[in-house]
Amino acid sequence: MPEKIIESCNVKRLEILDEGGNADESLMPPLSDEQIKKMYELLVLSRAFDQRALNLQREGRLGTYASILGQEAS
Repeated sequence: MPEKIIESCNVKRLEILDEGGNADESLMPPLSDEQIKKMYELLVLSRAFDQRALNLQREGRLGTYASILGQEAS
């Protein structure tokens, strides 16, 4: 039987960091210093909560818990 291509697709990828880890400034949203500070505070709070919940889960005091560590950019 001859092979037949059923579907072909293109996948686009958005790269925000270059090979050196530098951010593309043109992709930065217009955020105020206060908004950036608030986002950082929420990140720190979520990490503290995540660590506490993970510790409780490991002690058997909390059911199944999937850590959010590493998902900050999602």
